[in-house]
Amino acid sequence: MTNGWMVLDGEYKCYLPLGDVDNFDWQRSKIINDKELIEICERKFYNKEIVGLVVTWKDTNIGGELLFFLDGRVSFLLTINRIENAATKLTDFQWYLEKIIPAFLNNDIYIESIECSHMI
Repeated sequence: MTNGWMVLDGEYKCYLPLGDVDNFDWQRSKIINDKELIEICERKFYNKEIVGLVVTWKDTNIGGELLFFLDGRVSFLLTINRIENAATKLTDFQWYLEKIIPAFLNNDIYIESIECSHMI
């Protein structure tokens, strides 16, 4: 990704491997390069598998799992150092939206709708 998002969780690139059909057996690698990761994503799409990447914002280690579904839906699970509103303790969705929307638009990913939910 671009616009500040990196396919990293700490020192590792994390992704769903080929053949992972709804198991969500995330793989962590320090040695996989971007080209190899793109090839895995392309092959997963061709095989009609969910494409999954762990992304974080710049050097903050804030982010989560980004899932691309075959029907065009994208899910972003905010699981890494989730930002909260100090007063309400609820997720600060505005922080994430301000950062993820430009990354999608700058990569020609059309956004039809956005839904945010917080589980208590």
